[in-house]
Amino acid sequence: MRNAILILLLVFVESNAWSAELNDGSDPSGVIKYFQPYAEKGNVNAQLTLGSTYYNGKFVPQDYAKAIKWFRLAAQQGDATAQNYLGLMYLNGQGVPENLLLAHMWSNLAAASGKEVMILKRDELTQMRDKLASQMTPQQVAEAQKMAQDCLAKNLKGCD
Repeated sequence: MRNAILILLLVFVESNAWSAELNDGSDPSGVIKYFQPYAEKGNVNAQLTLGSTYYNGKFVPQDYAKAIKWFRLAAQQGDATAQNYLGLMYLNGQGVPENLLLAHMWSNLAAASGKEVMILKRDELTQMRDKLASQMTPQQVAEAQKMAQDCLAKNLKGCD
């Protein structure tokens, strides 16, 4: 019990000292400061954390351009949640020009991955992609599907 209290005290003191190091007020929770070095080294979870932090604007000012950057890096490593976010952001024109083809492509890649994502279950991903397809012409859907195939052939790099 005493060890648990000491550990909690240490964590509290360390987190307060860590917060005191943030002098510009732009990252009061320390999320960016903590995760960015890992994200820059290619850690997918850190990239996803930064992307969602900037997308939601919960701990830092909302910044769709920064969210796109981090989601794109995670998506290029096959992260279905990041791919889904990119699809949503292209659909809604958040940080990028609205683009149904790219929205469908990224949503298709996320749904085809077979993985559950943070936001939606696999069947919900498929439903979202199909709903998006209903807003497109058959030619656009075929083009978006070809884009997804080409993207996979390029190992998810330079897809948009």
